[in-house]
Amino acid sequence: MTGDKTQAASDALTPLIRDAYYAGRLDFATVAAVIGTEQAMRMRLLKNTVDRDPPLPSGKNVALPFDEAFYHGKVPTWTAERNTETDAHSDDSE
Repeated sequence: MTGDKTQAASDALTPLIRDAYYAGRLDFATVAAVIGTEQAMRMRLLKNTVDRDPPLPSGKNVALPFDEAFYHGKVPTWTAERNTETDAHSDDSE
């Protein structure tokens, strides 16, 4: 029974530890000691991915395409009246 209580306590603390790590209040070693190296490494990889700046195009003649060129025509827009899930199912039934 104590194993179940320990697991429940660990599960309850994990979100708090995660939030503190991402906010910079806990370091990697502390997180690894509390929740395990595997979970801590996943958190470290995610944090490093989210924290970095995306690469920017470099070069003198590099320009991003206009929306029309990128989408090969008019830019699609989503409207509330159009339910894509319903549209997908109606195509299968025909």
